Formats: sequence, C-alpha cells, structure tokens
Amino acid sequence: MATTILAVCTGNICRSPVLARLLLARTDGTVQISSAGVRARAHEPIAPHMGDLLKSRGLDSSQFTARQLTPEMIRTAAVIITMTRAQRSAVVRAVPEAVRRTFTLLELAHVLSTSPGPRSATDDATRWVRVPELVSLERLNHSAWNRDLDIEDPYGRGEMAFRRVFERIWSATDTVCGVLGTGRQPWLLSAPSPRTGAQLAQPRHSSQLGRP
Repeated sequence: MATTILAVCTGNICRSPVLARLLLARTDGTVQISSAGVRARAHEPIAPHMGDLLKSRGLDSSQFTARQLTPEMIRTAAVIITMTRAQRSAVVRAVPEAVRRTFTLLELAHVLSTSPGPRSATDDATRWVRVPELVSLERLNHSAWNRDLDIEDPYGRGEMAFRRVFERIWSATDTVCGVLGTGRQPWLLSAPSPRTGAQLAQPRHSSQLGRP
C-alpha cells in the first residue's frame, strides 16, 4: 500500500489544498498527497486568493476540486495533518486509532523543529512513516500544548488574511520538510515572497489535489 499524507481543514478549498500542493512539491514520488475537509465544499475549486498565491510560487492548482473527509481516508493515511485542534479532534473521533498519527501542522513543525530527523531513511515514504515515532520522542521536550496550534480559516475574509495564512502554512511546511530531509531538491527554500508575483519552474510531477 502506498504511503499517504492526508491534509485536512474545514471546507477543503483554502488551507488543506495549499498544504497538499506544497508537500507534493517537496516529496520524491514515493508518497501520495491528498486533502479533504471535515465539512467540505465538495467539488468546488480552490479559493481564488489561494490559487493565486500558489501560482506566484510556480505551483498550479487549477485542476483541484474539494472533497469530503471519510473514515476510510483516515484509516489509510500514514500521517494526517490538520489546521486546527478541533479538526484533529474530529479526525480522532471518526477513527480513534488514528490518534498517534494525527497532528496539527503547527504542532508538527514545533515538535519536529528539534528532531534530528529520520536517520538512514532512503526515501520520503520511509521518512513520513517514521513521523509519529519522531513526534512521540520529541514531544516531551516541548511545551507545545501551551502554544497556539491553530491556523485560522481565511474563508470570507480579505486578501491579507489569505496571504497571512498562506505564509504560515508555507513556513511550517518548510520546517517539517527540512527536518525530514525530503528527497526532492528544496527549491521552495529560496522561493520569492508571494508579494513579488515571481514565478518558479513547475515541479516535474503533478497530480490533482485532494485526490489520492
């Protein structure tokens, strides 16, 4: 079975598709990246502001459509990454055995920031499968539960709210992928600010977001 990373938010049109697209650009093809929403706006495209921000980084999301989270998606995912603690709780209520592999994005970035990463891993599938173990080992060294672990929903707000959320997701994703030492070249590290509108080369592989 393929190793799957599942990104989760509320509507699956703002935050989780951005995380999924960034992860797709930072993985080597040995993992599948998907996203879904706990109350998805099913079949809708990505929010225009988020699509524009991804495009400014050279990432295409034009084929994305939102989908509803299901228990089966949770059961088959090696790691589930949510945007808020409430979403994490919703995932665990649906599939209790997923508790040790479900994290908010900010929690994951905070706890892994001091981890040496998965030593001797040869591909991204192996790296991501080890994430729950790495988090378990590092969590006692952090006061993560005293931190703000939520990334707010920008839906229905202005452009600056979308930009702020995008940059928080970008930064946390960069931290996580940096620790894991993902297989593809870390071209995202030197990417321009979305304010510049500069374009990067398209990644070599692409798939529709939100679909395994």
